[in-house]
Amino acid sequence: MKQYIAMIAVILPFSATPAHAGKEDFIVCRDALPTAAQEIANRVAVQLKPGVDAKQIMKSTVIDMVKSGEIERKTAKQSATSAAECLMKLKS
Repeated sequence: MKQYIAMIAVILPFSATPAHAGKEDFIVCRDALPTAAQEIANRVAVQLKPGVDAKQIMKSTVIDMVKSGEIERKTAKQSATSAAECLMKLKS
């Protein structure tokens, strides 16, 4: 499990930026994702602010969702990776 969590921690390689930048691109991307990835993207996006650790937010969000049974462990990495791709659009 620790190796799995470590992989999630590295899938979001960007610094937090204001959530308003690139919002339209993010929404279009997010809406095309499977449900689990959409939920991850939504939960992480609202927490992104200047000075926060985006990797830690992604990691803790996904871990919490797996533990609560909201997403399956076997698909969590792929969902998080897809969500991260859309979250990157907030940076632009």
